[in-house]
Amino acid sequence: MAVQRYISSSFWSDDWVDSLTGLEKLLYMYLLTNECTSICGYQF
Repeated sequence: MAVQRYISSSFWSDDWVDSLTGLEKLLYMYLLTNECTSICGYQF
């Protein structure tokens, strides 16, 4: 079953996100949206 995760467009205008480098933004988005992430945390 597919899981869909949505990121608000206001995410990109947040001051904290704006302070991240491009690589840090990619890593953060990966951690938020990859298939091992659940409501309870991260499955290793």
